[in-house]
Amino acid sequence: MKRSKHSKTIIVISAHSDDHVIGAGATMAKYARQGFKVLTIIISLGELSHPWLKQEHIAKQRVKEAVKANKILGCEKPIFFNIPEVKFKTLLDNQNIEKLVKIFNKHKPDMVFTHTPDDPHIGHKITLQAVFKALQSSSIGKDVKPMVLGFDVWTLFKFKQASKPRIYIDVSDTFAVKMKALKVFETQKISIINLFLSIYLKALIGGFKIKKRFAEVFYKL
Repeated sequence: MKRSKHSKTIIVISAHSDDHVIGAGATMAKYARQGFKVLTIIISLGELSHPWLKQEHIAKQRVKEAVKANKILGCEKPIFFNIPEVKFKTLLDNQNIEKLVKIFNKHKPDMVFTHTPDDPHIGHKITLQAVFKALQSSSIGKDVKPMVLGFDVWTLFKFKQASKPRIYIDVSDTFAVKMKALKVFETQKISIINLFLSIYLKALIGGFKIKKRFAEVFYKL
């Protein structure tokens, strides 16, 4: 079954509740403004980010933050897989891959955004593996394949993706929305504050490359 040429759906798959905003938040807001349905799948809530607090409390807070951030971006409420941080590899189990396959088959996305192959975080690597495994098993994987784009979160060195085509998306009008959405992640305040300058500079450099104020950079996987 072929996808409509006029399909307007994007799926963003992130390992943790804030990864999608860090890596693709301004692009998500841009496409949402253009009328696309922008869906987010969050694999793990990162309940171990504050080991001195109860995991249940952190998980609930991170759900609320992700929902609030997506609302600011103008996107759909996230779909949570709720896989514990210590059981990330179970994402590759048939049951969880089938959940991803069903989502792909139902929504038939034009584009899929997820983590890059050079990202050192094991959860990010497993998420990328699961995305490709699910796409290969889905009906869209056998038909018109969606463009798969990788975003950086913690990537410092780009060995595997150095030869991948880079896609620059002008986000001059929505970059401020992304930064606003990032501020709602109170549980991740220290990490995100440390990333703020890097996020700003990368968007500024990306914009310079295409002669715009700000741009987010993705790798065609």
